[in-house]
Amino acid sequence: MIYGLLSFLGAFILFLFEPFLGKVLTPRFGGGASVWIVCMLFFQVVLLGGYAYAHVLSQRMESRRQSRWHISLLWATLALMGWAWLRHGNPLIADVLPEPGEGVATLLWALARTAGLPMVVLAATSPLVQSWFARSHGGRTPYRLYAWSNAGSLGGLLAYPFGAEPLLSTPAQGILIFLLLLVFTLGIWALHSGRPIEDLSPAEPAAESALDGATAAMGHGQPSVASAQPASLLTPWLWVLASAVGSMILMAITNKMTMEIAAIPLLWILPLMLYLGTFILVFDAKWKLSRGWWPVVWLGLFAAAAFLSILSRPASNHHVLVLLLGGSITTFAGCTVCHGFLFESRPMSPGLTRFYLLIATGGVLGGLFVALVAPLAFNSLYELGYAMLGVAAVGILSVRGLSGMKRALVTVATLACVVAGGSSLWDEGSGKDTRLRNFYGILHVKRIGNLLVLTNLKTVHGFVDFHQPRVPLAYYTPTSGIGRILSMEMGRKQRLKVGVVGLGVGSVVDYGRKGDHYVFYEINPLDIAIAGPKSELIPLLKNADASVEVVEGDGRVCLEQELRQGKARGFDVLLIDAFAGDSVPWHLLTVEAFQTYLRHLAPDGLLVLHVSNPLPVDRIALDSAKALNLYGAYLFDPELPGGQNPWHRSSKYIVLTRDTALLNTPIILQSAVAGFGPRIYRGESEGSARVAFLNADRPWLDSRNSLSQLLFQHTAMEELSRWDSKHRLSSAAPSAFSALPLRAPSR
Repeated sequence: MIYGLLSFLGAFILFLFEPFLGKVLTPRFGGGASVWIVCMLFFQVVLLGGYAYAHVLSQRMESRRQSRWHISLLWATLALMGWAWLRHGNPLIADVLPEPGEGVATLLWALARTAGLPMVVLAATSPLVQSWFARSHGGRTPYRLYAWSNAGSLGGLLAYPFGAEPLLSTPAQGILIFLLLLVFTLGIWALHSGRPIEDLSPAEPAAESALDGATAAMGHGQPSVASAQPASLLTPWLWVLASAVGSMILMAITNKMTMEIAAIPLLWILPLMLYLGTFILVFDAKWKLSRGWWPVVWLGLFAAAAFLSILSRPASNHHVLVLLLGGSITTFAGCTVCHGFLFESRPMSPGLTRFYLLIATGGVLGGLFVALVAPLAFNSLYELGYAMLGVAAVGILSVRGLSGMKRALVTVATLACVVAGGSSLWDEGSGKDTRLRNFYGILHVKRIGNLLVLTNLKTVHGFVDFHQPRVPLAYYTPTSGIGRILSMEMGRKQRLKVGVVGLGVGSVVDYGRKGDHYVFYEINPLDIAIAGPKSELIPLLKNADASVEVVEGDGRVCLEQELRQGKARGFDVLLIDAFAGDSVPWHLLTVEAFQTYLRHLAPDGLLVLHVSNPLPVDRIALDSAKALNLYGAYLFDPELPGGQNPWHRSSKYIVLTRDTALLNTPIILQSAVAGFGPRIYRGESEGSARVAFLNADRPWLDSRNSLSQLLFQHTAMEELSRWDSKHRLSSAAPSAFSALPLRAPSR
């Protein structure tokens, strides 16, 4: 039992570690789906490093020396983390506080220096514990412990979004991981000191053979091919192939789901949970999921779910539900096919650590393909199609040992997987638009008549009408929140300083006049190449009347760097427009981020947030605004009736200030659906507008926030509408902002 508990706890800590690091680091690199994919690649490399260390240790040392060496390394790891705790106040956070640059290499280095050693040691423990168990318990299978280990991994993944993230601050999460690692180290030490681990003596070969026979027949009633006859020279390469394909399916589906639904931990973790679940079910062997009719079931389900995912379109009403269902079944069924092959061809126990090393090697190769090769080699999500073809290849391997109807049906299901993979590749390459891809995502540039459209999957970044290139469209029309605010400020001042976090097509610069200065902060160099001041494709910045400056990098990081350099910009308007579709860089919405923005404003400057987002970004912004005692207005510009202008998009903006006089103008009040400020007014006045203030949740801080909660909250606009309907308020604009009654809507 202690072997199983230690396998469970070690994997639990490791997979609690993974989303913790992803949560802490990814926002500094844009917060998008591709960043998490690189984090997953790092975790796979760490797993490979841990398995390689375990394999070398098991080959070079007897079991007792192995345990002593490994325990010493665990204590050394704890000592280094304890030193970091004493010096920086936390065992894990200190190393991620320095600001990284952009790109894959920098992110990988930040991950390595933060958690490389503890994660390698944890990753090595599972194969080592199984090896120790096999050597000291002749006749008993160690592969059951692999199921325990994957159950711990699954538990760690579930514990993070539903336990650690919502209940603990980020520093407290780091301390929790340190304490769990301490308990784990004490457990390994107790295992070693309580009953020294011994190798099997030369007189016990029969027990070793019994072990392999039990492993082979576990729940099947017949030996596996691997234990009945020596493995061929090709078998290790097939292990690598099956593992690589499983990894590709996991990461390609994760890419698709987080790009088209939301880049949040819950959707990072869901495919990984299913991936681990297949390891648990297959290697536990109770359900015989890799034999009989099951290969037919998994291959058929995989093909059907793959077609479901391919046919669903981002613009469809049920796309999120369909993609969640289709992506989940695709991941589970495809990984079950791959991991079932691994189980059926598993080696005898002396080759256990080599087996795990080759599995980890395949995982890294699959991860490298999706995380590094695909963004460089492909302009769209072609890796998903290739992963589907990989599942078909593993399905062909599953035909071995089958006969009759089973063989025929597996062959048909495999052909269906080939068709699904080919359809996915054709679908990704069938568009007529120009697609450009890098580390930060995929940009589509499409020409529709005289209109040029820039999108990122389902997110529209903007339109440019080449017949009227100086007319702002989409979310930036004169009736939009930012259009009204810039028009108001141009009426007040002869020259404006405007900052914009997020470039898109640069539509905001259309409002610029000679003498105005616009500064754009953009993390994606591809977007700068497409729409920057040197671009011929989208020349809005190049032909602007205002002077234009583009700063490459994460907006918040750049603004913080400028403050440290004594370069407060003094913006009259600072627009935060980096919430692309469902991608929510949480570090742009914390109280500390708002404090940085305010320090860059002129004394009478306005902070504006573009919150046209299906996730409740507006709620988080309102919570931070209330925490800082800011006044503001919620501006809503609906779609035009009757399709008067199909290039006009509904938009939502929040404008914040410390001075209500800046908001008490007709151009703002005509669009305001809510006003709010430090005080909550209890009374009502005649002719007042609709609701004013929301009950605030706990504001987001750098040290405490929960992205997963975004899936379970309504947007502020939805709650405003509910409150409005309940109280049947008129839609007349208030005569003065300061007189607007502020109320908390029911929740």
